[in-house]
Amino acid sequence: MKVKFYGFLSILTMLSASAMAFEFKSSTPEKSGFDGNQLNEIKAKFDELYFDGRIPNYAVGVYTPDSLVYSAANGQIGVGGGEAVNLDTIYWLASMTKPIVSTAIIKLVEEGKLSLDDKLSKFFPEFADMLVAPGGSYDTTLQSAKTEITLRHLISHTSGLTYWTTVTGVGDVAEQYDELGVMQCSAEGRQSLDSDVRFLAQLPLIAHPGESWNYSLSTDVLGAIIEQVTGKRLGVYLNEIIFQPLNMQNTFFEVPKDRLASTSEIYTTATAAQLATIDVESEHRLENYSKSV
Repeated sequence: MKVKFYGFLSILTMLSASAMAFEFKSSTPEKSGFDGNQLNEIKAKFDELYFDGRIPNYAVGVYTPDSLVYSAANGQIGVGGGEAVNLDTIYWLASMTKPIVSTAIIKLVEEGKLSLDDKLSKFFPEFADMLVAPGGSYDTTLQSAKTEITLRHLISHTSGLTYWTTVTGVGDVAEQYDELGVMQCSAEGRQSLDSDVRFLAQLPLIAHPGESWNYSLSTDVLGAIIEQVTGKRLGVYLNEIIFQPLNMQNTFFEVPKDRLASTSEIYTTATAAQLATIDVESEHRLENYSKSV
């Protein structure tokens, strides 16, 4: 049984990548100054996680600037089957898109097209007069935000925004994110990033901007600002300034159909009943493994 959920994916977590197109030479750990026995211990740890059913698969590569010195992989792209994973398997980057988008913001700052002290309301006037539900709770009186959100707040996750409860969301506000499907994909697709951000402005913050750190949808908002400033879709712009220059030919916001067969499934939390099913599968997997060694 496959247990997979896509509900918490946002446009900024749908980036996927495998190794770059650069051809690495083959080498050995010892020639490159590594301890092969210690690397095998790392493989053993991953195998333990895999056969216990705690991870669906893994693919590990150790590289020097021009050589592949060690590799190990186990499992298939999905719990129920599919291609065996390897170093060319495409994996979801999830929140590792945050430093990529933040890099794009800093590039625009260096070009004089943005300032980290720009107010968010410069791009989305809806954020000019935000309310704050301290700690994300609706049991307290809503307060007027002491200051406006700036790009500096967004890039440092001190904007007062939050996430859904399935990630790190806080309090009643996070639950409302869940209920309203704020910046979430659905079976029918999603609205534009611009409209998603404008909708987000209707909900209160969980802290006054600049006063506390809260992991949040701030990077999604930065993505919408990038689209406004450049006049290009976020994926197109990132491809032009980062992926293409770095020869990252297997990095996409939407995986091409001809690459789906080599793209690992993404999994998240399961119910107790679903976990019981997974435990049974893990026992069978471990039993078969024991017979083969």
